[in-house]
Amino acid sequence: MTTVKDVNESYGSPDFLEVPFDLYNILSIGKEMTILSHSDFNMFVGELSDFWNGLIDDSDYQVEYETMDPYYYEPSRLKVERLQSVLPLSEAEVDAVLELKEENNKYYVRFNQFKDAALGEISITLGGIGKGYANDIISKKLTDLGLTHGAIVGGASSNTTLGDRYGDTVWTWTLESPSVLSDYSFKIIRNGAYGMSTSGA
Repeated sequence: MTTVKDVNESYGSPDFLEVPFDLYNILSIGKEMTILSHSDFNMFVGELSDFWNGLIDDSDYQVEYETMDPYYYEPSRLKVERLQSVLPLSEAEVDAVLELKEENNKYYVRFNQFKDAALGEISITLGGIGKGYANDIISKKLTDLGLTHGAIVGGASSNTTLGDRYGDTVWTWTLESPSVLSDYSFKIIRNGAYGMSTSGA
């Protein structure tokens, strides 16, 4: 199966890569959201995201931040500035870097060279849309089978219900508090079929 990893590894190739429909579809959605949001959401921040995730996940970061964080450490600042400088921002740039086409019921993508970015300086990430898209696909398959109760919990940040909760209870979602002084920020209590997403848990 061809995945986002394969698309990223094809960066700069002159050839189109055949991909399955769902990958083609979510890349189309990601591209559209990048354009419509004027790059406030940008599907090409994979390397930048990996940089920050690497810092946050590093157990030394809390103590050694002055030798790691871009705010204090020039090599890290220069790396972040470099990764930001090779992001496609305008509609024309987004269209130029990622080409999608459909021919004879087959789907293709080409991840073109952009500016002077080398492989490993720009990559596509489905963070922000991947889990929600998966929830949409799964919930449709389940409701097509006639299921009307239940929820799909995508790692706590993306949740989809199929309908009312079974029995006399309603769906209750507890949102984490960013403060250690409180057990939670608030609760959402709602029945019916819906999807919701948070940036936390």
